[in-house]
Amino acid sequence: MKTKIGLLSIFIILLIIGCINKEKQVPKDKFYANTGGWGEMRFPLIKPFYMFCYDGKNWLVYEDELDDYDDGGCSIFEVKRLQMLKDLFLFRSYGDSLAVTINGERQSEGWFVMDVKHKTINGYTDYTIFKDTLYSRYRITNIDTLLWRTPRSYYEEFKKERFMPWFPDSIVQQQ
Repeated sequence: MKTKIGLLSIFIILLIIGCINKEKQVPKDKFYANTGGWGEMRFPLIKPFYMFCYDGKNWLVYEDELDDYDDGGCSIFEVKRLQMLKDLFLFRSYGDSLAVTINGERQSEGWFVMDVKHKTINGYTDYTIFKDTLYSRYRITNIDTLLWRTPRSYYEEFKKERFMPWFPDSIVQQQ
């Protein structure tokens, strides 16, 4: 009987040690660690911006604090697709309501470029102009072949990995 209890104790200790060693590192900066809560989903883009969803389907780009980005009168709601390239976040938004704002005007759809390096956000109602801007300003030629992802897929990756490829070096070095 004592042998069985001893073996069971060793097994439980090994199991606990195994679980402790497999925990994912979480960024120390709370902005880059927050996954949401109470039914909301959240993953960070670049401080102070993050993606947020409160109802399981409507994703929006939210700003955690005032910043020095020139947003050009844009608000990015109902994001259906997202792509990260170099220092750019690209968004594709559309929906049933006029939830997207471009140049201060409400629209039913839009394409957006968040330029991290130059701290700008620009919105476009026309895909051709969006694509031409990506080529002329950033020399991106493969826009039609990009593998756009849903915000939810990025959220699931963040929840699992706790770090995203675009995190600043100062946050990645904490891993």
